[in-house]
Amino acid sequence: MKKGEYLYGKLGEVDEKYIDEAENYTKKSENRKNKSVSSGTKTEKVEGVIKITERKRRLLPAAIAACFAVTAVSLPLILSRNSVKVPSSDISEVTQQDSSDDENVQEYTDEQSEENNQCLPSSIYEMNSQTNEYELVYRSMTDGNTEDDGFRNPDIYSWPVETAISEISDYLREKNNLEYRNEGFEMFRTGGYELYLTTDRDIQEHLDDVYSDWHYFPEVLSSVDDEPIQSAFVVMDYSGHILGIEGQLGTKTCNLGWNAAYEGGRQIGAAITPVASYGYALENDIISYSSYHRDTYLPEGTVEGFDNWPLNYDGAPSEGSYPAYYFLKNSINTLPAQILYNNGSSIIHEVFDFATRKLHLDLDPDGDADYAPLALGYTKTGPGVINLANAYMPYGNGGKYYKASIISRCVAPSGEVIIDNENREGEQAVSEETAYIMNKMLTDVVEKGTGTAAQLWNTPVAGKTGSTENWRDILFVGMTPDYLSAVWIGYDKGENEWAIERANSAGIWRSVFGTYANENSSGRSFPECESVSEEKYCAATGLKASEGCTEGGTGYFKAGDPYCTFCGGQE
Repeated sequence: MKKGEYLYGKLGEVDEKYIDEAENYTKKSENRKNKSVSSGTKTEKVEGVIKITERKRRLLPAAIAACFAVTAVSLPLILSRNSVKVPSSDISEVTQQDSSDDENVQEYTDEQSEENNQCLPSSIYEMNSQTNEYELVYRSMTDGNTEDDGFRNPDIYSWPVETAISEISDYLREKNNLEYRNEGFEMFRTGGYELYLTTDRDIQEHLDDVYSDWHYFPEVLSSVDDEPIQSAFVVMDYSGHILGIEGQLGTKTCNLGWNAAYEGGRQIGAAITPVASYGYALENDIISYSSYHRDTYLPEGTVEGFDNWPLNYDGAPSEGSYPAYYFLKNSINTLPAQILYNNGSSIIHEVFDFATRKLHLDLDPDGDADYAPLALGYTKTGPGVINLANAYMPYGNGGKYYKASIISRCVAPSGEVIIDNENREGEQAVSEETAYIMNKMLTDVVEKGTGTAAQLWNTPVAGKTGSTENWRDILFVGMTPDYLSAVWIGYDKGENEWAIERANSAGIWRSVFGTYANENSSGRSFPECESVSEEKYCAATGLKASEGCTEGGTGYFKAGDPYCTFCGGQE
């Protein structure tokens, strides 16, 4: 049996787009001077040259087979969401079987081969909170790996290790202008790097336990292929350190499969509104906490193909007028749409720039700068759970943003620290006033809106729910003064409206992590803002109430917000 046939038999049919991508990667690698050739190919020295054989196209391409044979971990990065577990004995069989009848022999000089073989293993370390020391949790396998210290990689890598491998691979790909993540992974695998992770083992062990128990999630299968529910979760602190992560639901059984927390690709529903329309409008004084707006459709013809748009999740608009915080806490769709419409002077592109440049939300410029994506969260692909939670960070952090990372630092073989996430300045993404007021609006969501199931008794919670069409996905972003977290629950391919509609993302968040956050609360509060005042607002205008106003409730106002002058009084 040929090597390619063996792998083909193990993995089955491979989507043509992945074959094309891998072949392009192979051709590019072959043409790059002084670049290591795929170590999964069969090599033999004949009369001063190195012969390298290629696979036939109907089988797995050389680039995939190389990565698979050397590491048995990077293959699913470019194949598909469906991960495959192959025993190490099988991998050995693949790499050592004869390929004498393979075609298309190419030649490389001895000098090039010697350069390609100069590679160093990379290592990943994780902090042991009990000993306060870093422990080795992963070491890449290379020809230059001669260490015999008794360490062996676990058969199944943890979610933090897999996330770190993806993150460093993407970092090296971008830094070196490479085309594919696998190229970045190969640089890491053979480059002698040391990665130190930000993981909190107590939190990670807690999440591992919860995510191995389907009790917390709907167990109803989808309408397509009897697919079980899936979920992903992330917890980070307000410096961007990822403390715990789950890329899929269920006991982990394979390496480098689909990581839904890191990769994303799902719509997020109304969870987009605080980091898009509401965030932009509050930052730019288009709305205030209590400014009044009408629950109504946009003018007919504004959105192509719809006469009456948008509907609310419970049907047609009520045509009543309510304060801005009321729209947000009840996930009413019409105000986010009206913000984008801006009385006919569309600010769609301004809101898109705010979401992507200020809050760094991963959106597609070709498909997401439009009404439905920015008002309802019907994005072309959608951000990952990590990226979504990260975008909310300024609202619990005095307006500051730190990019989320599971890497504390990365040290190159030369000793140079090329990534240092312990000594970096945060970015002031929004003003302290906007952050404080938005935090109050998100607290309303949990105290008296769609997120009441997330309430805790020992620490404050702010957050936002989200759901997509036909309840295919539900989400919750939850913030306490100590932790920022997000959960996604849904089906990869199919849907089951009955199952998801009766689930509650805020309640699942509470069961998965909220109780842990409650029991391990530091007692801190969210950051204060001295320039924001807490005052009564006018029931007619939503402005700060003057002496002659009928009070509508308590609001939160920026220093420059005016008092009402329409009710016979002025202060």
